[in-house]
Amino acid sequence: QVRQAAYGDQVRASMGTPIVRPLRSTGPVPSLDPKADADDSFSMLPIGEIETYQHNPRTGRNPRYEDIRASIIADGITNPITVTRPNPTAKYHPYGGGNTRLEIAKELFEAGDDRFAHLKVIVKSWPGHANVISAHLSENENRGDISFWERAQGVADFKRQFEAEHGVLLSTGELARELKAHGINFGVKVIQNFAFAVENLHPLGPWLKATDVNEVL
Repeated sequence: QVRQAAYGDQVRASMGTPIVRPLRSTGPVPSLDPKADADDSFSMLPIGEIETYQHNPRTGRNPRYEDIRASIIADGITNPITVTRPNPTAKYHPYGGGNTRLEIAKELFEAGDDRFAHLKVIVKSWPGHANVISAHLSENENRGDISFWERAQGVADFKRQFEAEHGVLLSTGELARELKAHGINFGVKVIQNFAFAVENLHPLGPWLKATDVNEVL
């Protein structure tokens, strides 16, 4: 089609016929919020404008904390943290990992290391709490450093937030499908065990292992 249009232009030009291009239709331009964050944009943020994510599934200290801290002291944060925020007046928090790096940077800045007064970050537009929780779950699951109890609480929190944001109630099968769509592949039986633990074993939660629930209880 492009070649045909170009050939037609050549013919009309050789005949002295003016070439007339149709004007593009100009419909109404959607209004843009000037305070909204541009998706996947780079920014330098004061470290005080970033806080750890309150719904992060991992509640305990990262088992690699000291190794990560030593690396950051030596080389700084070489892998920028991706952040997001629910509205233009809120502070940013990590999206899909980065809480440990942020925690260490804050600790070092408070100790007087001015390299961490500002952090280079990647900013994502706000996708909703369910998506952020699933991104953190997926990141921790890929690294394999999250406990059974943290997985169970993370899945329960994802379910609450997803249902609130979409106005639906998820069955166990539907929850499994939604998690899979977000990159988290837990079977129905595993999700049932997570729910059982959260509903009935909260006092034992931090000490639970998958085999305790799957095989013993």
